[in-house]
Amino acid sequence: MKKAFTLAEVLITLGVIGVVAAMTMPSLVANYQKKVWVNQLKKTVSVMNQAFQKMLADDGVDSLADTEVFSSIVGNCIASYGYNNSKCTNFYSELKKYLSIVEIGKTGAYKYQYIKKGSIPFYPDNNQNSAKFVLADGTMFIKYNITSAEQKSSYSCSQIRANGGRMCSKMGNITIDVNGERRPNIEGRDIFNFNISSAGYLVPYYGIDDSVYGSGDLSNTWENNIKACGTPGVADAVSNAQYGSGCAARIIDNGWEMDY
Repeated sequence: MKKAFTLAEVLITLGVIGVVAAMTMPSLVANYQKKVWVNQLKKTVSVMNQAFQKMLADDGVDSLADTEVFSSIVGNCIASYGYNNSKCTNFYSELKKYLSIVEIGKTGAYKYQYIKKGSIPFYPDNNQNSAKFVLADGTMFIKYNITSAEQKSSYSCSQIRANGGRMCSKMGNITIDVNGERRPNIEGRDIFNFNISSAGYLVPYYGIDDSVYGSGDLSNTWENNIKACGTPGVADAVSNAQYGSGCAARIIDNGWEMDY
């Protein structure tokens, strides 16, 4: 006599599997998406840092302010001035020598939100003429304010280093959307904010270097500012953070993991 499952037993088993899958699938998809964003962010930071270091090496200087690329800026290259602004024209041309830029244009109707649910769109503040530049892999750079001269901290380098910081001066700031105009377009998810250190590396907002540069201590790190990206070790950024400007620092401090 052969034994086998009945049709009812098979259907019940499939039903249980379906319920479990329905319960776990959203979490699996969300975790996968987080890894995609983080991997792209890590890649972009590496690409930018390598480009900056090559600029310094090519010109044999220690500050980006002394490179041909940054010296080509007329005062400030500010995204909100428009993509065809003369202050940025030469800078874009020089930057193409180090980055695979495939598009320089307007942000158009593109907008993004803070990480907190229900928050209103923040950028570009209805300025559809704001500039962007896009790399071959789809990474988009927006909301930048890049200078030709160093912006020095009000604290001395010795003070900064004594308090654990490395950035004594910077060349402005830039916002990165790691997947371009594709959704979710949320700060702290696929959008991240950085300073550009004159020493040639990206410094995340609300990280140690950013805090010591601006405050002289660690009082303004994401860990000490819940509004920047939530509570350390707690996945509450979406509910408690007012914005997500410090999320890049949180990700990097956590070993390139989005734990919120």
